[in-house]
Amino acid sequence: MTRLMTGERFFRSASAEAPARGMGRKGAEGVDEGNPVYAFANHGRWMAQCPFCKSAQVAFEADRRFLCAECGNGESGGKALPVVWPEPAMRKRVEAALVLRPRDNRNWVPGETASQLEAENVLYGVAA
Repeated sequence: MTRLMTGERFFRSASAEAPARGMGRKGAEGVDEGNPVYAFANHGRWMAQCPFCKSAQVAFEADRRFLCAECGNGESGGKALPVVWPEPAMRKRVEAALVLRPRDNRNWVPGETASQLEAENVLYGVAA
């Protein structure tokens, strides 16, 4: 049986201990508040998707800014975009439901409820 990691350690990118990282490439200063991106779970990783080119990359809760490695947020003048995370209680329930699943099915998108994930777990026999 595969050993599953739980909580913050399961979602590598969500670690509260992760150091805030620099934006990694030069771009315009500031944050374009009009174009938020939303954190989502994909194969047990927290990710964010570029609204401009649709590329996705790992998201860090400790640094709630998004700068696309593909297009550099060109359509926002190179400004970073804010990353919107689920509320802490919701995130905890989502992670608790997903950690029970095989890695390739540890997915969640904003708008999907924790109750839906928990019901799917029961349906597929992976409930705790």
